Amino acid sequence: MLNDEPLPHPPPPASPRRAEEEARGSAARLEAELRGLRDTAGGRLRDMAETCAAMEARLAVAREEAEMTASKVGTLEEALQLLHVCVYNYRYI
Repeated sequence: MLNDEPLPHPPPPASPRRAEEEARGSAARLEAELRGLRDTAGGRLRDMAETCAAMEARLAVAREEAEMTASKVGTLEEALQLLHVCVYNYRYI
């Protein structure tokens, strides 16, 4: 609150038994809320683990493709060099 009014206090319990019942009810609600939060967090964690595994698989495929591409580029460069040598030698035969 932005003003200087004091916060309202809950009314005192009618009896100790009533206070105990209210406390147990409050504890039960909080336990249920905590259980729900844990279930939600567990579900999100499982989703994140699945996403991570899928991304790792995609990364492995991308690395493999990059290695194959590098190998192909190397082979093409060697072939191009050989072609240059052949053309150079053909001119001076």
